Amino acid sequence: MLRSNRFFLPFIGFLLTILIMQTTGWAAEDANWRLEDCIQQGLNTSPRLRSTSEQLIRAEAGYREDRANRLGTVDITGNYSHNTEVQELSLVIPLPTGVVERKMSFGDGNNFDFAATAKLPLYTGGAISNRIRASEADRAATSYDLAADSASFVAEIRRAFFNALGAQQAVKICDLNVFTLTRHHADVAKMVEVGVGTEEQLTMAEAAVLQAEAAQAAAHSELIASQFALGNLIGLPGQLIDPTGDLTKSLFVNDITTSWNDRPEVKSIELRLKQSLSSAAVAKASFLPNLSAMAAYHYAKPGVDAISNKWMDYAIVGANLSWTLWDGKARQQRLEKSISQTRTVREKQIELRNALQSQFEIVKIRSQYADHAKTYLAKRAEAVSKRAEMVQTRYKTGSATEQEWLDAYDEANAAQLALNNGLVRLRIAEIEYLYTIAK
Repeated sequence: MLRSNRFFLPFIGFLLTILIMQTTGWAAEDANWRLEDCIQQGLNTSPRLRSTSEQLIRAEAGYREDRANRLGTVDITGNYSHNTEVQELSLVIPLPTGVVERKMSFGDGNNFDFAATAKLPLYTGGAISNRIRASEADRAATSYDLAADSASFVAEIRRAFFNALGAQQAVKICDLNVFTLTRHHADVAKMVEVGVGTEEQLTMAEAAVLQAEAAQAAAHSELIASQFALGNLIGLPGQLIDPTGDLTKSLFVNDITTSWNDRPEVKSIELRLKQSLSSAAVAKASFLPNLSAMAAYHYAKPGVDAISNKWMDYAIVGANLSWTLWDGKARQQRLEKSISQTRTVREKQIELRNALQSQFEIVKIRSQYADHAKTYLAKRAEAVSKRAEMVQTRYKTGSATEQEWLDAYDEANAAQLALNNGLVRLRIAEIEYLYTIAK
C-alpha cells in the first residue's frame, strides 16, 4: 500500500507548485479571460499598433502641411543695420558775399525696417496640387496599414488564445488520466496484498502511472508557456492568462464572405500606387516655371526718403517668375526615381494580389480538411472509448489481462488528446481563413 502513495505525492506537489505560481503574482487579476477580453486588452496596449498610429498622425500632419502651402505665407520681419559711410551731396552756391558750400547727407547711417510680407503661389506647374494628392493618398494608405496591423495582431491573439485553450483542455485530460491510473495502481496494490494480483501487474500499473505523470508534466509546461505567451501578447508580460471559451464552437458565422478583396493591404497598395503617381507628377512639375505674387507693408527709417531721414510707412506689391533651365539633369534624375518607384509599387501590387489569391485557396482547403479530420478524430475517440469500456468489463471478470486494460485505456486517452489537438488545428485554420478575408 505504501508503494501506491508515492504516486500521489509528486502529483500533489506539482499541483501545489501551480497553486503557488497562481497566488504569487504570476496570474492575471481576472481569473478567466474570454477571447473578446484578450483582443480588447491587446488592442489597447500593443506597442506595435501605437507605433503605426504615430505613423498615421505624421501622415495626417503631412497632408495638412501640404494643404497649407497652397495658402501662401505671411511673414513679419525686423531689420537694423548701420552704414559707416553715407552718401553726401555737395552744393556750391555763389552769393554776393562769396561762395558758400553746402553738404546734404542721405540718412545718418542707421537703417530700421519693420515689414509684414504676404506671398501667394499663383502657378507651380501642378506641384502643390499633386503634392496634396500624394500626401492625401499616404494618409489614407497609412490608415489601411493600421487596419492591416490590427487585423494581423487580432489573428495572433486568436491563435495564442486557442493554443492556450487547447493546452488547458490537454491538462485536464492528462490530470484525469493520472488520477485514474493512480487509483488503478492502488487497486492493483490491494489485489497484490490479498493475493489475487501479481507483482508483474503492479509493476505494469506503476509504469503506466509514471508515463502518465511525465505526460502530465509536459502538458502543464505547455499550458504555462502558452499562458505566458498570451499574456505577453496582450500587454501583460509575466502574467498567466487563464482563457475561458468553447473549443468546440466554430468561429464561422452564416453570413461569412468568400473574398479577399476587402483586405486592408489591397486598399493600401492601391493608394500607395496613387501616391507614387502623384509624386512623379510633382517631379515633372519641376520642369515648369513658378509664378508667385507678393505684397509687403514696411515701416522704416529712412525708408524710401533718405533725405528727410524720418520714420515712414510704405507698401510694395509685385510678382516673381522663376524657371530653372539647367541643373545638371538633377530634375531628370528625380523624375526617373519617381517613375521607378511607381513601377516598383505596381509589381508589389501584382505580387500581393497573387499571394492573397493563393493564400485564400490554401486556407480554404485547410479549414475544410481540418473540419473533416476533427470529425474522424471524434468518431475514433468515441470508438476507442467504447472499446476501453468493453475491456474494462472483461478485466473485472478476469477475462482481460492487465496489459490489455492498460493498452485500451492508453489508446482512449491518446484519442482524446488527438481530438483536442484536432479541435485546436481546426480553430487555427478558421482563424487563418478569417484573417485572409479580413474578418
